[in-house]
Amino acid sequence: MNHLKYIIPFFFLSFSYSSVEAQTPINEKAKALIFKAAGFKNHLGTWQSKCSFGALTLYQDLNGDRIPDALIKDGGSTCYPKVGVGFYLLRQDTDHNWHLMLHKAGTAKFLKTKGVNSWPDVQSVTQDKCQSIYRWNGRQYVLNRRVADGMPCQTNQKAMNTKASKALSHSSAQKNTQHNKQMLKNINHLNQSITEESKNLERMATADKISSDKSMVDQTPANQPMPSVKPKYQPPAIEVKTFQQFEEPKKSNKSLEDEIKIYKAFEHLE
Repeated sequence: MNHLKYIIPFFFLSFSYSSVEAQTPINEKAKALIFKAAGFKNHLGTWQSKCSFGALTLYQDLNGDRIPDALIKDGGSTCYPKVGVGFYLLRQDTDHNWHLMLHKAGTAKFLKTKGVNSWPDVQSVTQDKCQSIYRWNGRQYVLNRRVADGMPCQTNQKAMNTKASKALSHSSAQKNTQHNKQMLKNINHLNQSITEESKNLERMATADKISSDKSMVDQTPANQPMPSVKPKYQPPAIEVKTFQQFEEPKKSNKSLEDEIKIYKAFEHLE
């Protein structure tokens, strides 16, 4: 009998997660197709997601096409850390195939406003002040608006963003002012250091010059004048003749006549 105290609570736990709160009756085969389409796996007769066991909370027509649709409730702080619960909304086509339409954290609330093909808008009820409302666009549910107590909260959100932006700008301006002041202080300190260093270098150069002049005076005897510097040696100028000056002198007419006479004398001898 002791083992029954473990079996009975588990039975009621499984029943509470698997109960169907819907007007249209459903068999186990159809239920299995719904959970599989949502990514759940069968575990000891119950359907389990990555976080916890799922419960089929709605099985009825939502958009007036006379085909039942389904809503699965999920839980677990690992998957839904802020609210602890989530939901899966699925639709069925004419071939009895199931398709996931929306998976969000929170509890699903169907509104009177509708999207494409008369699909109702879905509000994700959470602990946040601004609640998100999603609308079907023919392909998927997308964020349509955000409301707080039935009133749009987009204006409040813009005001909050503007206020936060101004606060951030003011803080940044203060930081920039402090940073600029510190930079200016550092620059002034650096300029003073450079000026002092320049003065020290000038003093050192002046001291070295005075020391050098004093050393030269100390090396010269008191009664001896400074040695005079001899002029540099300059070689004598050399006359350079040009090529025209070495040209062979022209022969006179007299020398030419003598050569002619000698030539004729040789001819006579022959």
